[in-house]
Amino acid sequence: MRAIELFNLNILRAEKLIDLHKRAFKRGRPVAEGEAADLLRSAIVFAEAALDTYIHVRTVEVTMKIIFKGKKVPHAVAQLIASPIKESDRSKALLNIAVAKNPESEIRKLLRKQLSYQTFQAPKDLDEAFRMMEIGDSWKKLDKFLTNRPGPKKQGKKQTTKIFLLNLSERRNDIVHRGDMYINKKYHGKYQIISRSQVADSLVKLKKIVFGIEQISERKS
Repeated sequence: MRAIELFNLNILRAEKLIDLHKRAFKRGRPVAEGEAADLLRSAIVFAEAALDTYIHVRTVEVTMKIIFKGKKVPHAVAQLIASPIKESDRSKALLNIAVAKNPESEIRKLLRKQLSYQTFQAPKDLDEAFRMMEIGDSWKKLDKFLTNRPGPKKQGKKQTTKIFLLNLSERRNDIVHRGDMYINKKYHGKYQIISRSQVADSLVKLKKIVFGIEQISERKS
């Protein structure tokens, strides 16, 4: 299954949680505790999982096109392939590529294994994926997909793709690693407030960004 198809399946899970929230909690007020809040937190986790899965698979898709159509290995990919967790794994993997009847399959297998040790959610993680896919000026290009809207221009500073993804990944980390609780002295043990409108808006923005990545990473044969 293609990367964009996997993303669509996973982001739909998050969207269905938003739909369930609308049916169960019609007023949709910002909340901190209870089932209403936890439904929204679950939507964020699924959305970040959708992005993570997409980048893992898309990086392999694009990299393989570069290698076998462009007859070259991107420097960032070569570094990754040459540095497995164990030295013995590297020797075995490189030997398998050298003697394989289908080296493409062996390289894809090794690349997937190496990428499985990484997470692609925060901007610094995506920077590495963009280097492997040889995408230049990635954030500037993605900002156009996030901020370009039909109609009159609105005043005020536009949110950048990088800031949006950073905030989303940090909120996901708060949910997964701290239960979305404050751990500072002043609010220790209290839950953070979460808003349905903000979560729904985040899903819309994330879909625009992934569509943008799909476009700017497209390699013509």
